[in-house]
Amino acid sequence: MRHSPILAAIALAIAAFLVAFLIVPVGAVIFTAFSDPHGGFTLAHFEAFSQISLMRESFANSLWVAGLTVVFAFGVAWFVKSDTIFRDNLPVS
Repeated sequence: MRHSPILAAIALAIAAFLVAFLIVPVGAVIFTAFSDPHGGFTLAHFEAFSQISLMRESFANSLWVAGLTVVFAFGVAWFVKSDTIFRDNLPVS
C-alpha cells in the first residue's frame, strides 16, 4: 500500500510541532535544572527547592493528588471493564 504524500506531510508537521513545543522546552528545563551558571553539573537547585517549606508542601500535595488520580482512574477503568464483561458475557482473561 502506498502512502499519500499529504499524510507524510501531515506526519512531518506533527513531528516538527512536537519537537518544537515539547521536546526542546522540556530539554531546556532539564538542562537548566541540573546546570550551574558556568554550565557544570549541580544539584544546588534541588537543594534550594527542598529548603523552602512551601515548596516541600506543594510537592507533597502534587504527589497526593497524582496518587488519588491514579486510584480514581483505576477504579473507573475497573468498573468499565467489569461492566463490559458482565453485560456482554465476554470471557474473563
